[in-house]
Amino acid sequence: LSPDAQIVIFTFEGDLWKVAAEGGLATRLTSMQGNEVRARVSPDGKWLAFSNDQMGNQDVYVMPLAGGAIKQLTFHEAYDQVDSWSWDSKFIYFTSDRYNRSSGFKVSVEGGSPVRLFGNYFNTVHSVYEHPGTGELFFNETWESRSEYDRKRYKGAYNPDIQSFNLKTNEFKVYTDYLGKDLWVSIDRNGKIYFASDELNNEYNLYTFEG
Repeated sequence: LSPDAQIVIFTFEGDLWKVAAEGGLATRLTSMQGNEVRARVSPDGKWLAFSNDQMGNQDVYVMPLAGGAIKQLTFHEAYDQVDSWSWDSKFIYFTSDRYNRSSGFKVSVEGGSPVRLFGNYFNTVHSVYEHPGTGELFFNETWESRSEYDRKRYKGAYNPDIQSFNLKTNEFKVYTDYLGKDLWVSIDRNGKIYFASDELNNEYNLYTFEG
């Protein structure tokens, strides 16, 4: 969804398409080899980031949302999966298995070498999302939320919780302690946190925090 809530970007037959939020005729945005997935629009509404596997593994790409040249940003043989944008629209956060089992990285929209986010603190980081006010980076860190999110009713030691780490203060927080799955954080411009959980009825529902 675009920041102004006017456009929906979706994947169909391996390409990216856009359609007005109220419905209507869809327009194809990409026609690359391979599959374009995980589309994310920058907060300023100018850029569209996505992952594509035309080289046999997923890399991060970016293009103007209005249409134009597509630029490849990562070139590693690992799988680089787009998660989200920084709020200044200058960096793309992505998950990669190029180091450990899964790590969080960021790369500039201009290109250059990706930066690993957390050093040796965490080993299964994914689904990174930046808080617009506190500077915290939210994420999940278990294999259950990384690759087994479709395993229903899991309860156990590898249950994913909503976690954050602040790179400026080195402060680590855990926001949930449910024995099942809390995952897929997203945060709006005002800092309100949303996530999915199966706590209520063993099915994924949308949750937020009050207070």
